[in-house]
Amino acid sequence: MTVLARLLSASGTLALAIAAIGCGAKSDLYGDAPGTQRDAQPAPSPDAAVPDVAAEADAVIDTPQEDAPAPDADADADAQVPLIAWGPCVEGFQGECATLQVPLDWSQPQGQTIPLYVDRITHNPGATAQLWLLQGGPGGSGQDMVAIATLVLEGDLPSFDIFTLDHRGVGMSARLGCALEPTKPPVAIPGGLHADLLTTWQDCMQEVQSKWGEGLKQFNTTNAARDLAWAIDRTRTPGQQTFVYGVSYGTYWAQRYLQLNPDQPAGVVLDSIVPMDGQFLSQFDLQPDKAASNLADLCKNDSFCASKLGSDPKSKLAAIWAKQQTTPCLPLAEANDVREFAGGALQASFMSPAAFAAMYRLDRCSEQDKTALKTAIELFSSDPGDPGLFSSLLYFNVTFSELWETPAPATSTLLERYQQSLFVVGAYTMHDLDAAWPVYPWDGWVRKYAESKVPMLMLNGTLDTQTPIDTAQLVKPYYSAEHQTFVTIPYANHGTIIEGIQTGQEPCGAHLIIDFVKSPTSPLNTSCTQQTVPPDFSDSSMAPMIFGTADLWENTAGSNFVESAPLTELQKRAIDRIRRRRPVW
Repeated sequence: MTVLARLLSASGTLALAIAAIGCGAKSDLYGDAPGTQRDAQPAPSPDAAVPDVAAEADAVIDTPQEDAPAPDADADADAQVPLIAWGPCVEGFQGECATLQVPLDWSQPQGQTIPLYVDRITHNPGATAQLWLLQGGPGGSGQDMVAIATLVLEGDLPSFDIFTLDHRGVGMSARLGCALEPTKPPVAIPGGLHADLLTTWQDCMQEVQSKWGEGLKQFNTTNAARDLAWAIDRTRTPGQQTFVYGVSYGTYWAQRYLQLNPDQPAGVVLDSIVPMDGQFLSQFDLQPDKAASNLADLCKNDSFCASKLGSDPKSKLAAIWAKQQTTPCLPLAEANDVREFAGGALQASFMSPAAFAAMYRLDRCSEQDKTALKTAIELFSSDPGDPGLFSSLLYFNVTFSELWETPAPATSTLLERYQQSLFVVGAYTMHDLDAAWPVYPWDGWVRKYAESKVPMLMLNGTLDTQTPIDTAQLVKPYYSAEHQTFVTIPYANHGTIIEGIQTGQEPCGAHLIIDFVKSPTSPLNTSCTQQTVPPDFSDSSMAPMIFGTADLWENTAGSNFVESAPLTELQKRAIDRIRRRRPVW
């Protein structure tokens, strides 16, 4: 069965968070004086010698935190691997799972430990390679990678053991959470969050700070990379090659791993790329317009879409929003909700045409259109419910410490970005949380790239809102050695492993990834990039779910209040992600 056939036959179970797949004084929890900026932290040299832990894999060994080197998990790859107690998995994972213990602080190997949850999704006796799947967020659980393994990869990689894990602070790996953790999304108001929601989040922050104290700063990307290297060393058998696949924030995690372990893997795949510098979640409200611009170019050349938005869709969309300032269709708050819905819809291929359809309806502004738009707003503004294994607090910890601009932009700057953009997410609402969060100090690896010559495959789509193609390409000069290849996939959105569909064939990204891990030094056949298909603007299959209408664009007789078809798990995850109104990778 082909990848596409497996995806189609199990579309209801493909739970992907990747389809689903964000100024002021800081707390002194980490010794920062009020107002200390992240980039004022010392940045020690990462060039210290790397210790060898393979000689005693049960011992957790590392060098001092200041130098931040990783355990040299590759030094004795053929050493005896200690037995791991594999057993049944918790709900949502699959195969065999194990809870390993790693140091909270890798510079104190004999100190406090935390659980590291590892899932061996597929296991084949005699497997010659292992593939590790890293989820994004930050804050996403490895649970969301199970469908990728079973529906996309397993059938074509019979000689691979496929693993995933929960990043420290997420899911089953000492999840950062609190008793009264909010489930409602941040509510956009000028200047930040509504006071009651901000107070709830601040209480939650204080609870997790009280629990972990100084240990909270250990929940960072560098330590997660150390955890990964150590888990690889614990699980691979003599002679097994190791490949690492990261998507979204998982690419940032994978690059940090490669900084610490430049020779351990046989290959690394970066899918929907977060560069180590140059892209920040604080800039997220500037990103949707980039993808919308590329989508508008496709609309211009699509006879159906052009019949709705004219020969110059970019200008038409801008004019529609300008019209709202003088002749509003909806109150400003609701019109902004439409923009945020549209910005979220652009993050998922199956909903991206609805972003333009929403603006089209806002322009026409019939009573039926108002009802349809309010239906979409209500659907995408409702309480997303239990966050599950996702950790908002891990998200805050990593985002505000490493993935936010330095110095942190003022509220006025974030608000200006929001107001000057057409399609938005609402990143400016996070300013109050950023100002209250105790950022951890940078180690010597932040804002730097790995120096490694291992084979790499880098993939990004042209319609990606979360990791736009222009910022994804920032990694190219740093990874240009032999067998390090950057591939742009036309029409693909976030997570190219399931994007860039070819007519009647498997996703282009999946095809390239499978070929690469099978033979990372062989010439890569990228012909599938010439066969991907653009979005279908005339497809109204999502209209009942989004607008409560039979047609995505029009209000034909009796079209309103059509009963929605049952949502697939993919659609549920995408909607929940948009409901949380948080800039995520």
